[in-house]
Amino acid sequence: MNYRHLLFILILVSCKPVPSIVEENKLSFKNEKTIKYFANTQNSLFTTYKSFGLKLNDNCLYKDSTLIYCRENNFVYFDEIFDNRFLITSIGKKRYTGWAGVDTVDKDSTYIFDLKTKKKSFVSLKKTYFTYSKKSLAETYHFNTKMDPKFTYHYTIDSINLDTNELFLVNPNFKLVEYKLKSVN
Repeated sequence: MNYRHLLFILILVSCKPVPSIVEENKLSFKNEKTIKYFANTQNSLFTTYKSFGLKLNDNCLYKDSTLIYCRENNFVYFDEIFDNRFLITSIGKKRYTGWAGVDTVDKDSTYIFDLKTKKKSFVSLKKTYFTYSKKSLAETYHFNTKMDPKFTYHYTIDSINLDTNELFLVNPNFKLVEYKLKSVN
């Protein structure tokens, strides 16, 4: 055996795999709150409006007899549900239909409606996408991420409190970030 082979074997044996963000932070994803997307079927990622008592009538969305919003023709609407309680509606210009998937919807104009209390708030989150869970976030970002303000990043929701108008997101480095919401009548 020559020295190159020996050196290669020594390097290979001495190399340890780089720990993922999950291993580094000893994160557990049991019983975590997740986002579900609205579709015509139900499974672990998708749900239906009907299963939450929501009804879309003549471009207007209702919870029981409460009007949540009416869709305008110049805009597109994307609805998600968090923790089986909060309806999250992202609104964008109709000309923009570049969403490559449910996790690439801009959050520039986002309304949050509490299905229990029927409170509504607004937030504008620039350069932000939502991923459906912390586990999904950990699978997307494996190492400490240098957050460059020029780029858009995935975040996941930790919690929402419409009584105090607070939204807590988890960033790609698994740090909690607080956003203030604006109440909407």
